[in-house]
Amino acid sequence: MKNKKLNIATIGLVTLLMISGFSSVVIGLVDANMPKNGAFHMDRDPQLHMDLPEPGDEFEERTLIIVHVVNGDGDSMRNVLVEMVDSGGQTIREDYTSRWGYAYLIAPLVDEDTEVTLRATKYGYKMDVFNIWIINKFLRVSAPNEVDEGETFVVTVKDQYYNPLKGAKVTFDGQNDKTNNQGKVTFSAPNVNENTVYTIVASKAFYENGEKPITVLDTGNPEAVTVCGHVVYDAGENGWLPAVEAEIRLDGAYQDSTDGNGHYSFVFTPDEGGVSYEITASYGDMEDSWSGVINGNEETIHINLALKEQDGGSDGSLPDQQTQGQQQGSQQQQNLC
Repeated sequence: MKNKKLNIATIGLVTLLMISGFSSVVIGLVDANMPKNGAFHMDRDPQLHMDLPEPGDEFEERTLIIVHVVNGDGDSMRNVLVEMVDSGGQTIREDYTSRWGYAYLIAPLVDEDTEVTLRATKYGYKMDVFNIWIINKFLRVSAPNEVDEGETFVVTVKDQYYNPLKGAKVTFDGQNDKTNNQGKVTFSAPNVNENTVYTIVASKAFYENGEKPITVLDTGNPEAVTVCGHVVYDAGENGWLPAVEAEIRLDGAYQDSTDGNGHYSFVFTPDEGGVSYEITASYGDMEDSWSGVINGNEETIHINLALKEQDGGSDGSLPDQQTQGQQQGSQQQQNLC
Protein backbone atom coordinates (compact mmCIF):
# COMPACT_ATOMS: atom_id res chain seq x y z
CA MET A 1 0.00 0.00 0.00
CA LYS A 2 2.90 2.34 0.67
CA ASN A 3 4.21 1.75 -2.86
CA LYS A 4 0.80 2.55 -4.34
CA LYS A 5 0.57 5.75 -2.34
CA LEU A 6 4.08 6.73 -3.47
CA ASN A 7 3.23 6.07 -7.09
CA ILE A 8 0.03 8.14 -6.87
CA ALA A 9 1.92 10.92 -5.15
CA THR A 10 4.62 10.85 -7.78
CA ILE A 11 2.07 11.02 -10.59
CA GLY A 12 0.34 13.88 -8.89
CA LEU A 13 3.62 15.75 -8.44
CA VAL A 14 4.58 15.24 -12.04
CA THR A 15 1.20 16.48 -13.19
CA LEU A 16 1.44 19.53 -11.01
CA LEU A 17 4.91 20.34 -12.21
CA MET A 18 3.92 19.95 -15.84
CA ILE A 19 0.99 22.31 -15.34
CA SER A 20 3.33 24.69 -13.63
CA GLY A 21 5.86 24.51 -16.51
CA PHE A 22 8.66 22.76 -14.67
CA SER A 23 9.40 20.31 -17.48
CA SER A 24 13.06 19.85 -16.57
CA VAL A 25 12.10 18.38 -13.21
CA VAL A 26 9.82 15.86 -14.91
CA ILE A 27 12.64 14.64 -17.16
CA GLY A 28 14.91 14.18 -14.15
CA LEU A 29 12.32 12.09 -12.33
CA VAL A 30 11.68 9.88 -15.32
CA ASP A 31 15.40 9.34 -16.00
CA ALA A 32 15.95 8.21 -12.43
CA ASN A 33 13.65 5.20 -12.97
CA MET A 34 14.89 4.16 -16.43
CA PRO A 35 17.78 1.90 -17.50
CA LYS A 36 20.84 3.65 -18.84
CA ASN A 37 19.61 3.25 -22.43
CA GLY A 38 16.78 5.58 -21.60
CA ALA A 39 13.79 3.21 -22.03
CA PHE A 40 11.83 0.80 -19.90
CA HIS A 41 11.88 -2.76 -21.40
CA MET A 42 12.31 -6.50 -20.59
CA ASP A 43 14.52 -8.63 -22.91
CA ARG A 44 12.15 -11.50 -23.68
CA ASP A 45 14.53 -13.18 -26.16
CA PRO A 46 18.08 -13.15 -24.67
CA GLN A 47 20.92 -14.95 -26.44
CA LEU A 48 22.32 -18.40 -25.59
CA HIS A 49 26.00 -18.92 -26.15
CA MET A 50 28.01 -22.18 -26.27
CA ASP A 51 31.49 -21.23 -25.08
CA LEU A 52 32.63 -24.87 -25.28
CA PRO A 53 33.51 -26.20 -27.80
CA GLU A 54 34.44 -23.60 -30.41
CA PRO A 55 33.23 -23.47 -34.02
CA GLY A 56 35.32 -25.68 -36.29
CA ASP A 57 36.76 -27.80 -33.47
CA GLU A 58 37.61 -31.42 -34.40
CA PHE A 59 36.68 -34.52 -32.40
CA GLU A 60 37.60 -38.14 -33.12
CA GLU A 61 34.90 -40.80 -33.28
CA ARG A 62 33.65 -42.12 -29.91
CA THR A 63 35.25 -39.25 -27.97
CA LEU A 64 33.36 -37.19 -25.37
CA ILE A 65 32.28 -33.71 -26.43
CA ILE A 66 31.63 -31.33 -23.51
CA VAL A 67 29.30 -28.43 -24.27
CA HIS A 68 28.95 -25.44 -21.91
CA VAL A 69 26.06 -23.01 -22.38
CA VAL A 70 25.85 -19.50 -20.90
CA ASN A 71 23.58 -16.48 -21.31
CA GLY A 72 24.52 -13.02 -22.48
CA ASP A 73 25.92 -12.18 -19.06
CA GLY A 74 28.13 -15.28 -19.01
CA ASP A 75 26.00 -17.13 -16.46
CA SER A 76 25.71 -20.92 -16.86
CA MET A 77 22.32 -22.03 -18.20
CA ARG A 78 20.52 -25.15 -17.03
CA ASN A 79 17.94 -27.27 -18.90
CA VAL A 80 19.15 -26.11 -22.32
CA LEU A 81 18.63 -28.68 -25.08
CA VAL A 82 21.90 -29.31 -26.88
CA GLU A 83 21.61 -31.27 -30.13
CA MET A 84 24.06 -32.65 -32.67
CA VAL A 85 22.47 -32.53 -36.11
CA ASP A 86 23.67 -34.13 -39.36
CA SER A 87 23.67 -32.50 -42.79
CA GLY A 88 20.13 -33.76 -43.41
CA GLY A 89 18.77 -32.03 -40.32
CA GLN A 90 18.39 -35.23 -38.30
CA THR A 91 19.30 -35.18 -34.62
CA ILE A 92 21.95 -37.85 -33.93
CA ARG A 93 22.86 -36.91 -30.34
CA GLU A 94 21.17 -34.77 -27.66
CA ASP A 95 21.44 -33.88 -23.99
CA TYR A 96 20.18 -31.23 -21.54
CA THR A 97 22.57 -29.00 -19.63
CA SER A 98 23.04 -29.57 -15.91
CA ARG A 99 22.68 -26.89 -13.24
CA TRP A 100 26.22 -25.87 -14.08
CA GLY A 101 25.41 -25.48 -17.77
CA TYR A 102 27.16 -28.59 -19.11
CA ALA A 103 25.86 -31.14 -21.63
CA TYR A 104 27.72 -34.25 -22.80
CA LEU A 105 27.64 -35.82 -26.28
CA ILE A 106 29.55 -38.79 -27.73
CA ALA A 107 31.04 -38.28 -31.18
CA PRO A 108 29.35 -40.77 -33.57
CA LEU A 109 31.03 -43.24 -35.91
CA VAL A 110 31.55 -41.83 -39.39
CA ASP A 111 32.83 -43.29 -42.67
CA GLU A 112 34.87 -40.17 -43.39
CA ASP A 113 35.61 -36.82 -41.76
CA THR A 114 32.14 -35.29 -41.32
CA GLU A 115 30.87 -31.81 -40.44
CA VAL A 116 27.94 -31.73 -38.00
CA THR A 117 25.95 -28.94 -36.35
CA LEU A 118 25.69 -28.18 -32.64
CA ARG A 119 22.47 -26.42 -31.64
CA ALA A 120 21.51 -25.03 -28.19
CA THR A 121 17.83 -24.11 -27.63
CA LYS A 122 15.66 -23.03 -24.68
CA TYR A 123 12.22 -21.46 -24.66
CA GLY A 124 12.43 -17.69 -24.44
CA TYR A 125 16.04 -17.53 -25.69
CA LYS A 126 17.71 -17.12 -29.03
CA MET A 127 19.44 -20.35 -30.05
CA ASP A 128 23.16 -20.69 -30.66
CA VAL A 129 24.26 -22.74 -33.69
CA PHE A 130 27.64 -23.60 -35.19
CA ASN A 131 29.46 -26.53 -36.86
CA ILE A 132 32.20 -28.88 -35.66
CA TRP A 133 34.02 -31.81 -37.32
CA ILE A 134 33.91 -35.52 -36.45
CA ILE A 135 37.16 -37.20 -37.51
CA ASN A 136 37.09 -40.75 -38.88
CA LYS A 137 39.55 -43.01 -36.98
CA PHE A 138 41.01 -45.62 -39.30
CA LEU A 139 44.14 -47.67 -39.81
CA ARG A 140 46.59 -47.20 -42.67
CA VAL A 141 48.34 -50.42 -43.74
CA SER A 142 51.48 -50.40 -45.86
CA ALA A 143 53.31 -53.43 -47.25
CA PRO A 144 54.95 -54.47 -50.54
CA ASN A 145 52.59 -54.98 -53.46
CA GLU A 146 54.37 -58.23 -54.40
CA VAL A 147 56.65 -60.72 -52.62
CA ASP A 148 58.17 -64.03 -53.66
CA GLU A 149 56.96 -67.19 -51.98
CA GLY A 150 58.99 -67.87 -48.86
CA GLU A 151 60.11 -64.24 -48.67
CA THR A 152 60.01 -62.32 -45.38
CA PHE A 153 58.33 -58.90 -45.50
CA VAL A 154 57.32 -56.09 -43.14
CA VAL A 155 53.84 -54.64 -42.58
CA THR A 156 53.49 -51.15 -41.07
CA VAL A 157 50.30 -49.87 -39.42
CA LYS A 158 49.60 -46.15 -38.79
CA ASP A 159 46.61 -44.13 -37.63
CA GLN A 160 44.74 -41.57 -39.73
CA TYR A 161 47.39 -38.97 -38.90
CA TYR A 162 50.21 -41.25 -40.15
CA ASN A 163 51.46 -41.97 -36.62
CA PRO A 164 52.87 -45.51 -36.10
CA LEU A 165 50.39 -47.53 -34.06
CA LYS A 166 51.53 -50.02 -31.42
CA GLY A 167 49.44 -53.08 -30.52
CA ALA A 168 47.40 -53.32 -33.72
CA LYS A 169 46.45 -56.90 -34.61
CA VAL A 170 47.60 -57.85 -38.11
CA THR A 171 46.34 -60.95 -39.93
CA PHE A 172 47.93 -62.51 -43.02
CA ASP A 173 47.29 -66.00 -44.44
CA GLY A 174 45.89 -67.22 -41.12
CA GLN A 175 48.87 -65.83 -39.17
CA ASN A 176 48.26 -63.23 -36.43
CA ASP A 177 50.70 -60.87 -34.76
CA LYS A 178 50.70 -57.43 -33.10
CA THR A 179 52.68 -54.38 -34.14
CA ASN A 180 55.65 -53.18 -32.10
CA ASN A 181 56.44 -49.62 -30.95
CA GLN A 182 57.20 -48.64 -34.54
CA GLY A 183 53.90 -50.04 -35.77
CA LYS A 184 55.68 -52.88 -37.59
CA VAL A 185 55.22 -56.63 -37.80
CA THR A 186 56.98 -59.29 -39.92
CA PHE A 187 55.51 -62.20 -41.89
CA SER A 188 56.80 -64.88 -44.27
CA ALA A 189 55.02 -65.47 -47.57
CA PRO A 190 53.71 -69.03 -48.04
CA ASN A 191 54.65 -71.33 -50.92
CA VAL A 192 52.13 -71.15 -53.74
CA ASN A 193 51.49 -73.12 -56.95
CA GLU A 194 50.55 -69.94 -58.81
CA ASN A 195 50.60 -66.22 -58.18
CA THR A 196 48.11 -65.68 -55.35
CA VAL A 197 46.56 -62.49 -53.92
CA TYR A 198 46.17 -62.29 -50.14
CA THR A 199 44.62 -59.55 -47.99
CA ILE A 200 46.45 -58.14 -45.00
CA VAL A 201 43.98 -56.93 -42.33
CA ALA A 202 44.86 -54.64 -39.40
CA SER A 203 42.47 -54.05 -36.50
CA LYS A 204 42.48 -52.19 -33.18
CA ALA A 205 39.75 -51.17 -30.74
CA PHE A 206 37.97 -47.92 -31.66
CA TYR A 207 39.52 -47.84 -35.16
CA GLU A 208 38.11 -48.76 -38.53
CA ASN A 209 39.97 -51.79 -39.91
CA GLY A 210 42.67 -51.26 -42.48
CA GLU A 211 43.36 -53.60 -45.40
CA LYS A 212 46.12 -54.06 -47.97
CA PRO A 213 46.25 -56.61 -50.83
CA ILE A 214 49.55 -58.37 -51.46
CA THR A 215 50.46 -60.80 -54.24
CA VAL A 216 52.64 -63.81 -53.45
CA LEU A 217 54.52 -64.81 -56.60
CA ASP A 218 55.08 -68.43 -57.61
CA THR A 219 58.82 -68.70 -58.17
CA GLY A 220 58.67 -72.34 -59.25
CA ASN A 221 60.13 -73.68 -56.03
CA PRO A 222 58.74 -77.11 -55.09
CA GLU A 223 56.61 -77.60 -52.02
CA ALA A 224 57.99 -79.07 -48.83
CA VAL A 225 57.38 -82.82 -48.51
CA THR A 226 56.88 -85.00 -45.45
CA VAL A 227 58.57 -88.39 -45.75
CA CYS A 228 57.61 -91.03 -43.23
CA GLY A 229 57.52 -94.77 -42.85
CA HIS A 230 58.28 -97.85 -40.82
CA VAL A 231 61.57 -99.71 -40.41
CA VAL A 232 61.82 -103.38 -39.38
CA TYR A 233 64.75 -105.76 -39.09
CA ASP A 234 65.24 -109.53 -39.39
CA ALA A 235 65.40 -110.91 -35.85
CA GLY A 236 65.91 -114.49 -36.98
CA GLU A 237 63.73 -116.90 -35.00
CA ASN A 238 61.77 -113.95 -33.56
CA GLY A 239 60.77 -112.85 -37.03
CA TRP A 240 60.63 -109.25 -38.18
CA LEU A 241 60.63 -106.65 -35.40
CA PRO A 242 60.50 -102.81 -35.34
CA ALA A 243 63.95 -101.28 -35.60
CA VAL A 244 64.18 -98.89 -32.65
CA GLU A 245 66.53 -95.88 -32.98
CA ALA A 246 67.51 -96.79 -36.52
CA GLU A 247 69.15 -93.78 -38.21
CA ILE A 248 67.40 -92.35 -41.26
CA ARG A 249 69.49 -90.45 -43.79
CA LEU A 250 68.63 -88.56 -46.96
CA ASP A 251 71.47 -88.68 -49.49
CA GLY A 252 73.80 -89.40 -46.59
CA ALA A 253 72.55 -86.54 -44.36
CA TYR A 254 71.00 -87.50 -41.03
CA GLN A 255 67.27 -86.71 -40.81
CA ASP A 256 65.66 -88.68 -37.98
CA SER A 257 65.79 -91.78 -35.77
CA THR A 258 62.99 -94.29 -35.48
CA ASP A 259 60.84 -94.33 -32.35
CA GLY A 260 59.89 -97.31 -30.17
CA ASN A 261 57.60 -98.64 -32.90
CA GLY A 262 60.12 -98.26 -35.70
CA HIS A 263 58.45 -95.14 -37.09
CA TYR A 264 60.28 -92.16 -38.59
CA SER A 265 59.26 -88.85 -40.15
CA PHE A 266 61.05 -85.80 -41.55
CA VAL A 267 60.31 -82.83 -43.77
CA PHE A 268 62.42 -81.43 -46.59
CA THR A 269 62.04 -79.41 -49.78
CA PRO A 270 63.14 -81.28 -52.89
CA ASP A 271 64.97 -79.61 -55.75
CA GLU A 272 63.30 -78.90 -59.05
CA GLY A 273 63.62 -81.09 -62.10
CA GLY A 274 62.70 -84.53 -60.76
CA VAL A 275 65.91 -85.19 -58.83
CA SER A 276 66.39 -88.70 -57.45
CA TYR A 277 67.05 -89.09 -53.73
CA GLU A 278 68.29 -92.01 -51.65
CA ILE A 279 66.81 -92.71 -48.23
CA THR A 280 68.89 -95.01 -46.03
CA ALA A 281 68.02 -96.77 -42.76
CA SER A 282 70.87 -98.20 -40.71
CA TYR A 283 70.59 -100.31 -37.57
CA GLY A 284 73.69 -101.93 -36.09
CA ASP A 285 75.35 -103.95 -38.83
CA MET A 286 72.18 -103.87 -40.93
CA GLU A 287 71.36 -101.42 -43.65
CA ASP A 288 68.65 -100.89 -46.23
CA SER A 289 67.99 -98.11 -48.71
CA TRP A 290 65.41 -96.76 -51.11
CA SER A 291 66.10 -94.63 -54.18
CA GLY A 292 63.58 -92.66 -56.20
CA VAL A 293 62.28 -89.28 -57.31
CA ILE A 294 60.65 -87.05 -54.70
CA ASN A 295 58.99 -83.78 -55.72
CA GLY A 296 56.54 -81.29 -54.27
CA ASN A 297 53.48 -82.72 -55.97
CA GLU A 298 52.66 -84.80 -52.90
CA GLU A 299 52.53 -83.44 -49.37
CA THR A 300 53.33 -86.83 -47.78
CA ILE A 301 55.29 -89.85 -49.04
CA HIS A 302 55.35 -93.23 -47.20
CA ILE A 303 58.55 -95.24 -47.58
CA ASN A 304 58.99 -98.45 -45.56
CA LEU A 305 62.36 -100.14 -45.11
CA ALA A 306 63.30 -103.69 -44.01
CA LEU A 307 66.79 -104.43 -42.62
CA LYS A 308 68.66 -107.72 -43.10
CA GLU A 309 72.21 -108.78 -42.83
CA GLN A 310 74.02 -106.73 -45.46
CA ASP A 311 74.62 -109.75 -47.65
CA GLY A 312 70.93 -110.66 -47.57
CA GLY A 313 69.70 -107.67 -49.55
CA SER A 314 66.19 -106.19 -49.57
CA ASP A 315 63.79 -104.65 -52.05
CA GLY A 316 62.77 -101.96 -49.56
CA SER A 317 59.33 -103.40 -48.80
CA LEU A 318 58.06 -105.07 -45.65
CA PRO A 319 58.56 -108.89 -45.55
CA ASP A 320 55.58 -111.17 -46.02
CA GLN A 321 56.27 -113.13 -42.81
CA GLN A 322 55.83 -110.87 -39.78
CA THR A 323 55.69 -111.48 -36.09
CA GLN A 324 52.87 -110.12 -33.95
CA GLY A 325 55.05 -107.18 -32.85
CA GLN A 326 55.82 -106.28 -36.46
CA GLN A 327 52.14 -106.43 -37.42
CA GLN A 328 51.26 -103.99 -34.60
CA GLY A 329 53.97 -101.66 -35.79
CA SER A 330 52.58 -101.74 -39.33
CA GLN A 331 49.09 -100.92 -38.11
CA GLN A 332 50.36 -97.92 -36.18
CA GLN A 333 52.25 -96.75 -39.27
CA GLN A 334 48.96 -95.90 -40.99
CA ASN A 335 48.44 -92.96 -38.60
CA LEU A 336 52.06 -91.85 -38.53
CA CYS A 337 51.98 -88.88 -40.94
